[in-house]
Amino acid sequence: MKRRKLQIGPKGGARPEINVTPLVDVVLVLLIIFMVVTPLVERELKVVTPPTETVEQPEQVPETQLMLAVKADGTLQVNDEVIAEAELQNRLARMLAAKSDKTLFFNAEDAAPYALAVTALDDAKAAGARTIGMVTQPLPEAAPEPVPIVVPASGK
Repeated sequence: MKRRKLQIGPKGGARPEINVTPLVDVVLVLLIIFMVVTPLVERELKVVTPPTETVEQPEQVPETQLMLAVKADGTLQVNDEVIAEAELQNRLARMLAAKSDKTLFFNAEDAAPYALAVTALDDAKAAGARTIGMVTQPLPEAAPEPVPIVVPASGK
């Protein structure tokens, strides 16, 4: 009697493979769709800024105007008078109470401590300032032209 060997698994028959041809076809169709749709989606929104106005600023602050400044070394000034941080709110409250217009102008140097600037703004608001105007430096004359912002359409 002849003995047979016990084999587990398939004999040397066909092996299953994934057919990638349909996958390649789908990817190419999607690529073509995106290439056609992408130029249609981009739209330009032109940003028009108002013209700048140059204003002559006097060297001395008028006495009717309140100007709060935070310097780079951490000092606080109200109309060119140095004031301690602890007494800023009380001093501003007295000055604003004497005025009918509760407007205060605020100027912080670029190197001023951020926490001190925020605290000074909070103190001014708590002292009764209704309007706080931020004093900024004008842009240099050689400022670049504004660049249009490209925003994708929202599908509307």
